[in-house]
Amino acid sequence: MGPNNSSSFANQAMTNVKYSSISNVQRPEWKDANAMTFWNSVFPESMSRLQCTPEPRGRPKTYDIRDKADWDSVYETLELARKKYQTAGGLVGKIRKVRRKGADSITPGVEAAKIASKVVPQDNIATPVVGAIVVVLDALKVSAAIRNQVLSGFDDLDVIFSDVELFLATVFQGDPNIYSASMDLIVTTLAAIEKAIGFFTSSEWTRGSKALFSGTDYQKDLRDSIEMIQTKSGNLLQQAERSHMFESHWSGMEIRKQQAQILSQVEVAVSATNSINDLMIDHLKEKERLKQMERELDAARQENIFLRVENGFLRSTSPFSHQQQIQDNVTTWYVDQSTLRQMIDTFDLDCTDGAFISDKKEQMPSKDRSRAEQIVNTPLFRNWIVSASSARLLVHWGSRVPKLVAQVSPLSVFCMTLAGSLRARDEFISAIWFCGEHIDVTEPSARTHGETMLSSLIDQLLRQFQFDTRPLSKEIDLEGLQEGSVAVLSELLRTLVRQLPPSMTLFVVVDGVAFYERDGFESDEWQALLTLVRLVTDANMMTPVKLLFTSTLNTDFVRAAFEQDDLILTVDSLPITAVMSEERMIRELGELEGT
Repeated sequence: MGPNNSSSFANQAMTNVKYSSISNVQRPEWKDANAMTFWNSVFPESMSRLQCTPEPRGRPKTYDIRDKADWDSVYETLELARKKYQTAGGLVGKIRKVRRKGADSITPGVEAAKIASKVVPQDNIATPVVGAIVVVLDALKVSAAIRNQVLSGFDDLDVIFSDVELFLATVFQGDPNIYSASMDLIVTTLAAIEKAIGFFTSSEWTRGSKALFSGTDYQKDLRDSIEMIQTKSGNLLQQAERSHMFESHWSGMEIRKQQAQILSQVEVAVSATNSINDLMIDHLKEKERLKQMERELDAARQENIFLRVENGFLRSTSPFSHQQQIQDNVTTWYVDQSTLRQMIDTFDLDCTDGAFISDKKEQMPSKDRSRAEQIVNTPLFRNWIVSASSARLLVHWGSRVPKLVAQVSPLSVFCMTLAGSLRARDEFISAIWFCGEHIDVTEPSARTHGETMLSSLIDQLLRQFQFDTRPLSKEIDLEGLQEGSVAVLSELLRTLVRQLPPSMTLFVVVDGVAFYERDGFESDEWQALLTLVRLVTDANMMTPVKLLFTSTLNTDFVRAAFEQDDLILTVDSLPITAVMSEERMIRELGELEGT
């Protein structure tokens, strides 16, 4: 290989993988019930469940919550009842305020009895009086506790319902267990509100008598309802914790599943690479066998070779040869390899395409990629790559077109893998072109036509081999070359390929050839493709030329050069008998190349 040889195609096609950082997501902060859209949506069902319970008897319509349409209306009714309870008017209201204030600060019943016992005589007549005082004081104390509990029991409803909204509308959306626990909490809260309204709106004398005779059981139903809100809230948190544990377990399983899929894809890549290497080894073995046959024939040609050498020596001693050489040195001008690359001006275009395809290949279904990799196991492909002579092959996907990502197909990935394997060995020269990446003629800098394809193929050859460019100034129209003439580029390509030695093998791969059968791609593209086909049949080529055309769409005109000799391979009819990988594919190709 010459000094301009590039690194392997696989390395040139590698791209940096960008990982997006995951920003911290903060819990939403709820300001009021209006922000809780989920609570508003489940309110009708909650109210329906409340309406299935016994309705309080004799309650004024003003304080009835069962006909309310939303939470705001319920809360307004509760506030109205609480305001009525707390409102004091006239002399009775003032007495009520003083009495409630005294009840709030009163000593517990036992301590009050001890105080009373100090001022009341301890005899059989006075003892019932002390007992009555104890009962009244205990009733007042219980009533005060109930009042404070009811008045403050609904102050943190926004906090409770914000948990409902967070769990149901965001964190655990669709979880039936969380939904059920939240619904229980909501219905319990509505029931407690209904009982609290009854407490606030009941007759004061009724509350007093109940407090007097019920003792510590006074308003037990109401107190239990308020406490049940906390119980149901705790149950919701418990269900949330269980759902979180389940979700974490499920997420862990999904992560392990994805890791297994990634590992499988890595194995696919390894297997595909090995397959190609195996095929290349088979090819080299076949070439070595032919070389041995040639060495045996050389012995019979020794006399002819000797005569040719002697004849050449006699011509070199001619008196005119030295003068002619001086004249040639004065009049001959030639372009070097670097200048030639600048003239065709398609520097490393194949590397750019390869990097793009490598970036897109993971977006394709693994089933389609595995099917494409089965190409290496077909007799047509193995004969094409292993034979020591020139050969051509056309690969169609078939009637079911696979998924394309930005015009990149599973066949594109296969061709990229093949080219990368070939460029890893010094015995092979490869040139590749992806038609699908050069079909948008609307782009200002689009390089879509046949001259660009030929220029890129020539540029790849110049990177991989040191050619003798001195005769080109006489053999090639350099002005036409700079103008991008397809005819001149075709002649330059043929001239360079003729210089390749027999010890090397040239592989030319063109993916997506059907794109060049579309309207707008005609004369130049067809002439360029025909030039490549003629390289295979040119008897003046010392090196074997392997031509591979691929297309996910069936071709109409291109197939004519392959159909008559049954050189068309259809991919979608291939069975997938085992999991393939790129590394195994490359290894198998290498073995075929060496046979």
